[in-house]
Amino acid sequence: MTGNDMAGNRLDYFQKRLKENQEFLTRFPEMEITKTLAIYQEMTRDVIEEMREIPENERDYDISMLLVKTHIAAGETKQALALLDASAEDGKEDPLWYYYRGICLDSNTTISKTKAALAYYAQFLEMAKEKTLSEEDRALIGNLKTKINILKNPASLYRDSAKRLDLDALIEKLRAVDKKDSQEKNGETCKPLEYFQKKFKENQDFAAGNPEMELYEKQERHQKMTKALIKEIQEVPENKRAYDLSLLLVKICIMAHDAEEAFTVLWNNTKSGQHDPLWYYYVGQWMENYPRSPRPDLAIAYYTRFLAMAKEKPLKEEDRALTGKTRATLKALKTVMGNEKYTQFKALVEKAKDNE
Repeated sequence: MTGNDMAGNRLDYFQKRLKENQEFLTRFPEMEITKTLAIYQEMTRDVIEEMREIPENERDYDISMLLVKTHIAAGETKQALALLDASAEDGKEDPLWYYYRGICLDSNTTISKTKAALAYYAQFLEMAKEKTLSEEDRALIGNLKTKINILKNPASLYRDSAKRLDLDALIEKLRAVDKKDSQEKNGETCKPLEYFQKKFKENQDFAAGNPEMELYEKQERHQKMTKALIKEIQEVPENKRAYDLSLLLVKICIMAHDAEEAFTVLWNNTKSGQHDPLWYYYVGQWMENYPRSPRPDLAIAYYTRFLAMAKEKPLKEEDRALTGKTRATLKALKTVMGNEKYTQFKALVEKAKDNE
């Protein structure tokens, strides 16, 4: 196992441990809150100790940031700051590094420290406009909004401090991030096809790799990753979704056995797909496998058209294997339908193609 694989496995392990800790807080509602918090803090310290046992030369940036986050959750900002100082070079391009440093400084009650914290928050927001944050990390922007609302509230205990802080610049940055989010939701700023292709490849690599994981656990996690990717593509408005991205969505939906969405996207792209061999291939797959009453006859028609068009229009390297797979499928369908019926139907398909 390579160093990167080991680091990745450690990160997954600790993220899972911390998620279990969070779930513990709500798992026993009948328990007294003080007792629940005491047990939670003890569980969190156990995870911290386990992470700190990893030698520093084996502790990558992601593990270090998770340890920073855990120290902050435990109220140990001094230890978190020390880790942030040590990872300053690696963190200069990471928005979260600036956010966590702001949190650590913000825990100090002096105005000078709070001003410094606001400067780090501002840098976090500036970088958040350019970089894609996870859904969990985007929640941090909401935390900042809440904090500013508290500081600006005339009835707040912090109103005297707020008067001495320059909040306007930070509020403007928050507005800029909100505007970007709004544009993305409306399709004004759409992620490129390459972004989704890269995520799809990562999903496939995960499914093919990680042999040390339990099969059930790996399948469950891969299914979640695939569903999340489908949802992310679906969030791109149809009028902003390029044909190639729609076809990628079909491919992923078929792999995830989401027959209804696959058919809807294929149907909506009939006009664009008429000159694309892959459109015929995926319709063939759908006809063969997904209707309540499978239609092998129609699957043959679409598969045959796919093979004919693939001869005239070269496929991308990653799609070329589909021709061999299709020939094998046609051979199997021939067995299912019976040789005579298959031959008759294929002749009709060829005749229809010649008459176009």
